[in-house]
Amino acid sequence: MIRFFKYFYYSNLLTSFSGALLSFGILTKLKIQGANWYPWFLFFAVLVTYTYQRWRRYMLLKHTKSEHILWINSNKLFHLFIFIVGVVGSLSFILLHFTAFMKIIPGLLIPTIISIWYVHPFCGIVLREVPYIKSFLIVFTWIALVLWIPSYLYGIELLDGLHQTIVLFFYLFGILLLFDLRDIEYDSQKIKTFPILIGEKFTKWLAFYCFLLVVFYNLSTGYMHLLEMIPVFLVMGCVFFAKPKGPVWYFACLDLLLAVQGLFYLWSQ
Repeated sequence: MIRFFKYFYYSNLLTSFSGALLSFGILTKLKIQGANWYPWFLFFAVLVTYTYQRWRRYMLLKHTKSEHILWINSNKLFHLFIFIVGVVGSLSFILLHFTAFMKIIPGLLIPTIISIWYVHPFCGIVLREVPYIKSFLIVFTWIALVLWIPSYLYGIELLDGLHQTIVLFFYLFGILLLFDLRDIEYDSQKIKTFPILIGEKFTKWLAFYCFLLVVFYNLSTGYMHLLEMIPVFLVMGCVFFAKPKGPVWYFACLDLLLAVQGLFYLWSQ
């Protein structure tokens, strides 16, 4: 069971599944019609992106004893298989929905460039290594992929899009602060992140206040129902259990809470 869990988590299947389900929930909440194919495409696209980025990170850090790096070292063929599945799946949905896909190519270019530049140097700069912008880049990319791109393709009310953008920003930023806290020992060698700047204690409080802002924002605007905020309360309860080099199951739960958020969006409709 533990072996299966590690395969699911370290192969990026969990992250891809959570992102796709979150997007499906958001599209359903915003009543966007005809976009049911998009979360499937997103699943495979995220799988390709994260698998490649993890491989790139493995090539740079394979001398370290990170559990994730050790897992990749022991499962290179499976890692390659997952990458191929992602490529084939992405291309399949592109071909099946080619007309729609052609319309979102301009929107996909920026997240694609960020994803490549995030791990590859351009003009001597790797975006991941630019001080204190790592989390903002990831948040921007996720919001673009799960909300802005399908919204541009199928259209939504501007106010609904603004509400969802604000909610997603603070929700995702809070979660990414906890992931940065996990990586603080590896990042401190070359990458400056908020946990390195403000320390473990204040990082947890900053993440907690991000989730609290989501709650207060929704209470004041009425954008999310109380049922839809249950995952936010759950992640708030997890914040102070975060720690550097924390257990795999804890961060897998943070990933999974994105999928849970998508499910609660679906159930509340």
